Amino acid sequence: MPRLRIAVLLWVYLVLGVGAGPTLAQRLPVTATPLPAPEPIGRVVMPPFALELFFDDLPQGSVGVVRVLGDGVRALTVRIFGREISGFVSGDAHYALLAVGMEQGASVYTLTAEIEDFRGLIHQIQAPFRVTVGHFIVSEATMPNALADLLDKDLEQAEEGSLLALIAEETAPVWGSLQLPTARTLASPYGEFRRFNGEYNARHTGWDFRATLGTPVAAMGAGRVAFVGLLSLRGNYALIDHGAGLYSGYAHLSQLHVVRGQGVSAGQIIGMSGNSGRSTSAHLHWDVALQGKWVDGVALVRMWLPWPNG
Repeated sequence: MPRLRIAVLLWVYLVLGVGAGPTLAQRLPVTATPLPAPEPIGRVVMPPFALELFFDDLPQGSVGVVRVLGDGVRALTVRIFGREISGFVSGDAHYALLAVGMEQGASVYTLTAEIEDFRGLIHQIQAPFRVTVGHFIVSEATMPNALADLLDKDLEQAEEGSLLALIAEETAPVWGSLQLPTARTLASPYGEFRRFNGEYNARHTGWDFRATLGTPVAAMGAGRVAFVGLLSLRGNYALIDHGAGLYSGYAHLSQLHVVRGQGVSAGQIIGMSGNSGRSTSAHLHWDVALQGKWVDGVALVRMWLPWPNG
């Protein structure tokens, strides 16, 4: 009997994650199939360099890819939306990712690529592009009286501010293959306009998954844990830094299996879904941010991205 009991307890520990700590090595399969590099849609040539755009229009909440080709490129910086974006090397070219926030105005913008050559000289190439209106839905939701105190603008702004401070930091890019955090069904979409109890308006910064209590939650990609803790609205929350300003967040968890500063790989189990924070039932809320802006994580995972050179 003691031997049987030990075997049962070991099964519970491994399968259900009971008592699992930050060294847990469980993983979900990396199901995302790397896409072949598409042909660029736009190209501006200023010898000896060429700027290529892998997009035409960029909807609110989306991500665009730019590439610079030419001999002698030392570094790439892209200026757009009043900020500087550092490029990275993938293969034999320099790339940069452009994040369009959900509230970015629909209009025509101009990006400026600043190319530093090996002599230290700066070359500029400019290209126009259009930001279009995102297809965001509007929904009505009811928050029970027990959670009504969490419908508070000051509380929401304070939590948003603390997270924006974290996702503003840009480190060296380390992501490779990206994947969804769970295979469960998608629910409330990114960018949704929500009206709670007929009077409180909020914006959905990520995607929800219909994950029952205790569903394993996987890291979207390789990175390092930037934050782990309890937040008023997101509940038990883990934030992973994938480098180059790319972050992913996992909210309402019932268990956390990582600690701050820990390195993780794509598909590694970082926690279990739950019902903590401003949540009326067990599910997973998944945030993705790039360059300090919440973006559509599902669209990002499904698009082609250059992998930074290791």
